[in-house]
Amino acid sequence: MEYSNVSSHEWEKIILKSDNAHFFHSPSWAKVMEKTYNLSAATRLYHINGKEILVPMLEQNIYGFKIFDFISGNAETGGLFSDSEITINDFKLIVNDIIGGRNLSFSLALPPFMKLTSDGSSSPIKEEWKVKDEWNYVHMLKLEGRDFEQIWKNYKSKTRTSIRKAMKSGVETRDATSLDDFKTFYDSYDVASQRGYHNRIPFESYYNLYKYASDHVKLSLAIKNDKIIGGLLSLPYSKTFYLYMSAFLPEYGTFNPTSLLYCESIKQACQEGYKYVNLSPSGNLKHIKRYKEGFGAERVKINRYRVYSNLGKILNKINKLKK
Repeated sequence: MEYSNVSSHEWEKIILKSDNAHFFHSPSWAKVMEKTYNLSAATRLYHINGKEILVPMLEQNIYGFKIFDFISGNAETGGLFSDSEITINDFKLIVNDIIGGRNLSFSLALPPFMKLTSDGSSSPIKEEWKVKDEWNYVHMLKLEGRDFEQIWKNYKSKTRTSIRKAMKSGVETRDATSLDDFKTFYDSYDVASQRGYHNRIPFESYYNLYKYASDHVKLSLAIKNDKIIGGLLSLPYSKTFYLYMSAFLPEYGTFNPTSLLYCESIKQACQEGYKYVNLSPSGNLKHIKRYKEGFGAERVKINRYRVYSNLGKILNKINKLKK
């Protein structure tokens, strides 16, 4: 077994062949993370028994020690991609190659609908490698074979009512056209994060999305009386239209701007031939789960892993004791 580094072009070429790839697997997202958090792309192309397996990764260097991850504040990042089936044994070989020495840990989540296969001789994946928490799923809406009218009919009645109310209240939508639009949206997002609705992400992340990944970024804005009252940041990529982050001004919440933005984005995804809309994970936020399922989205389990070297385990325990 050996690996080689890959160019961004080759990296993208490989993942675009997969039905399960989304924006967080892409070199464009890695670029955003590099610029925002001073990380380094460390993606590897492994050659295992005639198979090529791409492992998109970022590298975080701490006092000469390395952590391999796809750090984003999102629970379903990283992945494995290949034209061939990826077995449990392939995965274990990759992990054992990455972990050790000054390489402290390696984290990833398999893309939605992807599972590792057994080759008949593989022992199970170690339980200590598996991440077990409330973020091991995403909300997915399958579009293939259905037009928007069919999707609309599958919305819950409460969801359709909220969308109609937004339209009757004079809420309109438009796409962002400038960095100022991103700044205005970020202000409403920042208010929501301070109220505990989101993890706080620095504005630099939004700026770098705008600067380095504009081909895969769509910011939809909700407008009432010529005022931006909310927005939805989406990441259309490959076969998946990813609804990433939404926010609205609290005093306009009764007009349901987010419901209208979700609906318009799902309609666009249908019209443009996307296979899935990924509404992202919701953890233990029950009201957010119900909200997304109102659009017909279903929970899809994802398998997440975090592997530590022996030294990494010790340092992780020390870090937990400090908190």
